[in-house]
Amino acid sequence: MIGADTPFPYTFLIPAGLLILAVLAGTYYRLRHVLRPSHLAGLAGLRALALVALLLLLFNPYSNRQEPDPEGFRVAVLADASGSMETRDVRDGQFSRRELVEEWLQNPDTRPMRTLTGNGYRIDRYRFSEHLAPLRGDRLEILPGRTGLGDVLNETLERTEAQRDNLGGVLLLSDGHHNTGTSAQEAARRYRSRGIPVTTIGVGSREPPGEVRGDFAVSRVHTERAEPVELPVELSNTHDSDRIVRLRLSDEAGTVDEREIVIPAGTEEHRERFTVTPVRRGDHLYRLSIQDLDTGGNGDEQMRYAFVSAEEPETFAVLYLGGRLNPEYRFIERGIVDSDQIGLESLIRTGPESFFQALSEDNEADAPSGAFPQERSFLNRFDALLVDTRVLADMSDDGIEALADFVSVRGGGILFFGPLEEIPEKIAGALPVLKTEERVPRERLRLEIEPAPIFGHLEGGRLFGSPALFFGDNMPVVVTREWKTGARPVLRREGHENEVIMAAQAFGAGRVAYTGTESTWQWRMASSGGLEQHRLFWENLLVWLSSAGKPRLTVSSQGEQYALGESVNLQADVLGSDFRPARDASVSVRVTYPSGETWDRRLQPAFDVGGRYRTSFSADQPGEYRARYRIDFADGARMERDVYFLATHAGTEGEDTRYRESLLRDLARITGGDFHHYSELSDFDNLALSDEVPVRDSRVYWADHGLFLTLFMAALAAEWYFRRRLGLK
Repeated sequence: MIGADTPFPYTFLIPAGLLILAVLAGTYYRLRHVLRPSHLAGLAGLRALALVALLLLLFNPYSNRQEPDPEGFRVAVLADASGSMETRDVRDGQFSRRELVEEWLQNPDTRPMRTLTGNGYRIDRYRFSEHLAPLRGDRLEILPGRTGLGDVLNETLERTEAQRDNLGGVLLLSDGHHNTGTSAQEAARRYRSRGIPVTTIGVGSREPPGEVRGDFAVSRVHTERAEPVELPVELSNTHDSDRIVRLRLSDEAGTVDEREIVIPAGTEEHRERFTVTPVRRGDHLYRLSIQDLDTGGNGDEQMRYAFVSAEEPETFAVLYLGGRLNPEYRFIERGIVDSDQIGLESLIRTGPESFFQALSEDNEADAPSGAFPQERSFLNRFDALLVDTRVLADMSDDGIEALADFVSVRGGGILFFGPLEEIPEKIAGALPVLKTEERVPRERLRLEIEPAPIFGHLEGGRLFGSPALFFGDNMPVVVTREWKTGARPVLRREGHENEVIMAAQAFGAGRVAYTGTESTWQWRMASSGGLEQHRLFWENLLVWLSSAGKPRLTVSSQGEQYALGESVNLQADVLGSDFRPARDASVSVRVTYPSGETWDRRLQPAFDVGGRYRTSFSADQPGEYRARYRIDFADGARMERDVYFLATHAGTEGEDTRYRESLLRDLARITGGDFHHYSELSDFDNLALSDEVPVRDSRVYWADHGLFLTLFMAALAAEWYFRRRLGLK
């Protein structure tokens, strides 16, 4: 419909129109004898066009138009947040499907969101997998479960009807996966019966995407502690081009090996070999990161796990570090020389610049000349150390720290002996003793031995029989009057509870003992039974120090794989420094999500098992999680342990990620909507809406159109120019 909206009365406009006609006629009449007919017609036509345009401006014509009233209905935007949307096949692999949709949601000035916001539509934004969830903010976080397009469309309709809102249309952003719940076509027919169109935008590559995949050839390997073991990795590349791949192998201490390799196009099996050396007993988790670098630095990081189970070797390696030659060392060596379990090596200072060495060929080649070894790599070759406190003065701060780490980190055992004056703080913190005094007794004093924790398995053997153990007269001895809460006496003066000669405790991952006597060799000289007692004592003590035994901290979920949304049991079994269940420890955990967010929780004691603490956690983001356990003991000691586990999409969401366009086209066709592929959004200017949405009338004034004003000005300019060319004023 066309109308006029002019402030001038028709009594003015009609004479004005007649005046324009008179002007045109007069112009034609005056110039009919001056100009050629063609020039006269052109000039008259241009003037007529300009005057008609002027007359139209005075009339201010308009046309009526009907358009949807955005206040009278809502539009639902459904963003697919199922596991298959993590597939990286958008824009030549530069983006995942989820990242592209997230980019649209974050930038309303780009299609497809610009089409909705530009029209002022009221928008309800949702994400979905099996069910619908409101989308708050611009982050499209993946939801657990499968993809139920039919259920999601029905739920959208039901929510709108429950809120008594008028649903004008739906925009569905998806890769077409549908693997659970109501048929999507059935839901589409329900929309068609209500006249609500569903417009779909397909997100995914129409060509099957290539990928780089890899995993450990064997997920669990058994070996001996401190023995190298090989971990083969099998890789494949289904791309039609060569790919540069970064492999990073890590353990609890950090990166073990890192390399970049090229995998040729179409390779079905490429093998890489990594060699690792577990330095402590028990399970070691090795984490393999696989990253395709040809994705512009945005490639998904695949994580794979392998366990290496390290058993104790048949023979333990023990290193004796002495500040002087004394009978104690010589008789210890003689006592265990025939042992099938102990291999003793030694490095002893014999003078200001001289040393006695009894090392294996390999260790002798790597030992420092004229100094005590202080490198972790050298010390970690041994299972236990016998350390004279006199050598500590010759060690650097790094060497002292290496000794402490040998126990707390590597899980080795150390027996310290000698004076305790000016002991470095790191060593004093590891020792089981607190208050000591030095004596030189004038008579032989009898000793009694505590079975636990070192000798309990002997059960009344020769070590506990006659003759009794002793320390000799006129021989210096350090007596411990007070020891740490978690320490256990090993040797004490008979009949004197508070006079301890040797004490032991757990420290970190290992064990520490201190003995105040260097004269156990006298047992061998006292009687024929003393020879066997001396051998049993030292062989059992060194085996106990060398074998970590039951770990003080055992945690769950290490290297496990969970489905998104599945409950993760976070559990810690804790032993105190006295090797008994720690019932009064404070145990907490910090879980770091793949996104970098953290979740903190204190674990609660379990009533059924002493020393056990637990809580639960739900993994709702795909990727690798790190759980850092922290245990604070009543005596002020602290332990920490990191655990890694994966959360992945189960079933077809993670296995069959092909883009499915046909279903999206069917949904649009059945409901009367439109289909667009993400690469073809340039023609997405309107969203199909229901015929039942409210409309509003609006006027489009011709004078507001730039083309109309341009035509008017062009006519005036052309007439002026034509008159000058003809020589007219």
